[in-house]
Amino acid sequence: MIWFEPFASRMWRSRILRAFLLHEQASTIWQQHRPSGCTLPDCFVGMGNGSAEFRGVVIGGTRDTSLPEGWDLEALTVLFTDDHEVTVIYGWRATDVSAERSCFQDHLMQEKVMMAISSYADLGVARLAIKEALAGAFARSALAGAIWNRHVCCRGMGIEDDLPIPETAVRLYERVGCPVGLVIDGCWERGFGNWDLSCPVTLLLASGEVTQTRGCLAEGMEEL
Repeated sequence: MIWFEPFASRMWRSRILRAFLLHEQASTIWQQHRPSGCTLPDCFVGMGNGSAEFRGVVIGGTRDTSLPEGWDLEALTVLFTDDHEVTVIYGWRATDVSAERSCFQDHLMQEKVMMAISSYADLGVARLAIKEALAGAFARSALAGAIWNRHVCCRGMGIEDDLPIPETAVRLYERVGCPVGLVIDGCWERGFGNWDLSCPVTLLLASGEVTQTRGCLAEGMEEL
């Protein structure tokens, strides 16, 4: 680890997230613990266990949304360290704890991290994982299905037709957790499936929540 590098600097975060995306064990643990709608870990910490000091990003533990860092660091905490190792720290024994949660703009940096992965296949897998989660949420949501069916039927596509499925995913990077969502209603710009994201749209979030946004001119939003 490079201790002279400022803790949780953008360069340090970028480096550790690139390593995290390529670390199978860490990615598996994160999938089991990650908050709904959060694609990448965003709580960067430095702490000791009484015998050694660690810096890394939280990939598992006890969630506590009442705390700024989003995790109860006094409980058992799973870190992916900047040595590229998975470490478990018992928070009640931790020493010299410092934590910093990434701001909303850092999720845009995380997108750049994904773009910087040397293997195009790795980037494709990351994108596919997001859309797969959204497809699963859509299949489970009767409300989202009803909104989507009404949308396509009102535009001349009868129920008897083989209805398409929604495919456009966006990130709301000004909302807490920068959730990703599937566009299920709104205005078209150039025919079916080409959404005008400057207009109000209805989204199904990966958490299963159906929400609305007034469009990208009123709220930070980007298409994935």
